[in-house]
Amino acid sequence: MSDRSVIPLSAQPRMGKLDEAEYFRRYRESIDDPDGFWGREGKRLDWVKPYTKVMNASFEGDVSIKWYEDGTLNAAANCIDRHLAERGDQVAILKGLDEGQQVVTSGQVKLKNGTPVVIDNSVLPANGPNPTPQEK
Repeated sequence: MSDRSVIPLSAQPRMGKLDEAEYFRRYRESIDDPDGFWGREGKRLDWVKPYTKVMNASFEGDVSIKWYEDGTLNAAANCIDRHLAERGDQVAILKGLDEGQQVVTSGQVKLKNGTPVVIDNSVLPANGPNPTPQEK
């Protein structure tokens, strides 16, 4: 059983950039018109090849759900490159907090095309405590 607490949205009058009313308005729209809602949200990303199909889902038999299947993304460009002009001097990585802090800015992370990238989001605060390796 998880020891993480669930905080009701109503306990947080403003989380991120949305207030509670706007959050629920968008949630309802995503349920009522998923193609329209997610089609618009998908345009917030920079696409190498833009998508023309938002969702391709079948809930019968072998369930199959595909999002933006005919589009192509560059994750590094969306996560780092497109933010450099405005945020290049902001901290991107804090390394070794226990044994002396190393700070790397977004501008220093800039990658060449074709560089492999691994994004480890297990260490982000939103994902709870870091997973602990289990002995076999």
